[in-house]
Amino acid sequence: MFRLGRHFAGHILRSIAIVTFLFFCLVALIELVEVGNRPNLGLFERPLITLASVGLTAISWAGDLLPISILVGSVLALIDLQNNRELIVAKSSGVSIWGILAVPAFATLVIGIFVSYAGEVAVLHSKQLVEKNVGIIESSQLTSQGSGRWIKQQPDGGPFFIRAKYLSDDGLRMRDVSVFKYDANQGLGEQIVAQDAEFVGNAWQLIKGTLITSNGEKRSFERLDLTVSATKESISLQLGSVHQMNIFTLRDFIQSVKVENSNVAAALMRLRRAEALPALLVGSLLIAFAFTVGYRRHGTSGSQVLYGIVLGFVLYVVTKLLERAGSSGVMDATLAAWGPAIVAIVIGTSVLLWKEDG
Repeated sequence: MFRLGRHFAGHILRSIAIVTFLFFCLVALIELVEVGNRPNLGLFERPLITLASVGLTAISWAGDLLPISILVGSVLALIDLQNNRELIVAKSSGVSIWGILAVPAFATLVIGIFVSYAGEVAVLHSKQLVEKNVGIIESSQLTSQGSGRWIKQQPDGGPFFIRAKYLSDDGLRMRDVSVFKYDANQGLGEQIVAQDAEFVGNAWQLIKGTLITSNGEKRSFERLDLTVSATKESISLQLGSVHQMNIFTLRDFIQSVKVENSNVAAALMRLRRAEALPALLVGSLLIAFAFTVGYRRHGTSGSQVLYGIVLGFVLYVVTKLLERAGSSGVMDATLAAWGPAIVAIVIGTSVLLWKEDG
């Protein structure tokens, strides 16, 4: 039975790989068209670095679409197995659907664990290496924040507020910075305008700016340090992009941060989603089996396959909506991440039980 399950698993995994590759090629083509808008990149100027950047982005998108790839690939593979009468022969020999499903489900579970704990880590690390080799200038590495991003810092001398128009992905570097300090007890205030700011140690280092007192006095400086009580991890979680953090970094940062903010909720949601990915992939496989295997018995193959694919896309959309809710803190991250996976497994298992065992 294991050999038979391995045969079916190989057939299904090949079909999943083809669908995943098609998604990869589609995203890579779109990224290749847009690559001209990126600084220091060009297919003819720097072909290897450009293709590496495009390929890594396409891999990230293909990984995000993996539940759909598994659903569609499994449906296509099972249709082919049905047409070749292989599933009918397996059932007539006394092998139940659960015996056929065991090896593909285990393989899918292993793929999910690999993607969450190894694949994503490798892709993020490779992206960092590519960005270093591109040699983008400092200003283009910073993301525009529109009218400015505000944060509150709490040093020993009283709170102050920082506004930055440009932020790095890790949140530790700023450009076009304004700092506002006010002491209510003494009635004194200060405004600091700086070209750049970087968080080093436990202080913000302001570079090339002007300090303006409440009396209107101005003083220029090349460097000014503002010591705060925040840590590097808390700053990164408050201001940085959680999409640049792997599952291990997210876990360490969340454990080290005590203050709740929107980025902490987004980081927690991303962590829970990575942990729930293997279960979600198994749920997609179960849905494919539930709406494909045995469909010839009822003579409604087209409708059942269509129902399975539509349900998979609905599951994907619901997953993304719940991910948004968990990232914004509206819904508990664990419920938002594990809910779709559990629902998919329950639906797939229930339909299989009803079809195979009555």
